[in-house]
Amino acid sequence: LGFKVPDDTKVIFDDIPLVPSGGPHTYPREIFNVWDGKSSVVIRMDPIIRKTDGVFDESILLHERGHDILHATFNYNAFINKNSTFQEAFADFLFSLNRNVSRNGVGALKEGVPIRDVARREHGGFSGSSRMNDITDMDKSPSHNNSLYISNTLWRLKEQLGTDQVNKLVGGLLDNLNTHRASFVDMRLFKDTKLGKESSEKIHNGTGKVSSDKQVKNLEYFFSVLRKTLADQGSLDKNVETILDTTIKEIGLNPKVIGNIQRKIKPDGVNYREQVGQSSYNRSILIAGSIGVGIDGAAAYYITKKGIEVVDDSISSDD
Repeated sequence: LGFKVPDDTKVIFDDIPLVPSGGPHTYPREIFNVWDGKSSVVIRMDPIIRKTDGVFDESILLHERGHDILHATFNYNAFINKNSTFQEAFADFLFSLNRNVSRNGVGALKEGVPIRDVARREHGGFSGSSRMNDITDMDKSPSHNNSLYISNTLWRLKEQLGTDQVNKLVGGLLDNLNTHRASFVDMRLFKDTKLGKESSEKIHNGTGKVSSDKQVKNLEYFFSVLRKTLADQGSLDKNVETILDTTIKEIGLNPKVIGNIQRKIKPDGVNYREQVGQSSYNRSILIAGSIGVGIDGAAAYYITKKGIEVVDDSISSDD
């Protein structure tokens, strides 16, 4: 798919938690670990609170590896690495595309229930599953759930175009999402000059929750860039048009608006695959994060370009 292979990634499996945890997560930039003296990206396969069913789940690990790969390929200025909803969508979809499986984290929260099902646009919890029907179901903050509008669309395209064609689509789509962002912000959002970042008004979405209008407009952005990428690759035929228009209307967006955005957005000419130095903000987060990494892992491995190195000698490579 044209991604960069991360140089060194440490994976910690913690199935014997000392304290309740927030679940698996990735430290995307290399951090210095005070316990073993090595600098690496770290994936922690932690329990969700104290529920350990997902610690050794392949789909969750490959989802986290997706974050790892995206951050290794694109620099921290790239939209795909700044926007958590798009990050979660592509981390889910890369696993689903790789394994041809739409459900990930089955049983991690509730027996038989996936954390997310990209084919059905459903997310699971301790009490069962819920579907993201349209933009009135958008959550204020959980980017994992909102990501389903994106990953579900990509899954539908995979079912229509086939894996090989979608493989071709993904790299170009990610590049276009990064390079066309500035023109979209000028058109549909605005920049808060005081804060120096994108901003937008908030709207009530009819469900008693407050959802950011920016999140809705980000879906417009996704569909407009997706259409542009498909058109540039010669894949925007009538069947694909039908899938996109059906999905766009189904989730409550306007196909005409998205078509107009598609025609107006332009690339900024920046190469977001070129790595640049970390900001002071990133460095402070990574240094703070290194203190907790490796304190209580049941097992730890390094994934390098040469293979897998076992950190804990009591565990075999086969395990």
